[in-house]
Amino acid sequence: MRTPARTWERGDAPLNLLVLGVVLHGYTVPLVWTALDHDGNSGTVRRIGLVSRLLKGR
Repeated sequence: MRTPARTWERGDAPLNLLVLGVVLHGYTVPLVWTALDHDGNSGTVRRIGLVSRLLKGR
């Protein structure tokens, strides 16, 4: 599994996503994601929350 954070520009506003996905045949398939309200890396608490969402099926 991978948890890459990616920032894209949408107009003038940055869109920073934390994505939890699985790698299949060299491609990452997103399973759950959340938008971050800041630039840069996510913290451990956010990552744990994302894994918890995946395990709960939400």
